[in-house]
Amino acid sequence: EARTRELTLPPINDANYEIGYGIKVSLLPSQSREGSPARGEKLVGVGSRRFMVSEGISIPAKYKKIEADCDEEGHSLVYVAIDNQLSGAIELIPTIRPEARQITNELRKRDIKMVIISGDTLKPTRKLAESLGIDTWFARTLPEDKADRISTLQAGGRTVCFVGDGIND
Repeated sequence: EARTRELTLPPINDANYEIGYGIKVSLLPSQSREGSPARGEKLVGVGSRRFMVSEGISIPAKYKKIEADCDEEGHSLVYVAIDNQLSGAIELIPTIRPEARQITNELRKRDIKMVIISGDTLKPTRKLAESLGIDTWFARTLPEDKADRISTLQAGGRTVCFVGDGIND
């Protein structure tokens, strides 16, 4: 998208991804208009509220209200901080791939039990499960806890096929 909009992105000095929480990226300064280097790196953090809190970044009440409204709609809010100060948020509206309903219907016809294990909050996870007709679901599950849930199913004699979304899975 940046190329499409002809945006110049600053070079990345360092990046740390904390699975299930967020990412911190240290951006090198871009050149100033005169061609000399600008001063100082920028530390950009993008992630969940629990990521921001773990980084010591406070969430103002107005953002908590926005997050509650998003949650009520079944959406997610991802926070953005620059140099350890909250700068904004991005609302993520989940979309279900067109073939997902057909696939879940076919699996149900074959008497295959489906479970959603999501890192998302309660309402978005429930909304997704209801829209796909899946009765069993778990919300706010960190990636390592997803593996534990799968191990529990396997230990109970179940054969498990795990399909991830490619972000943390």
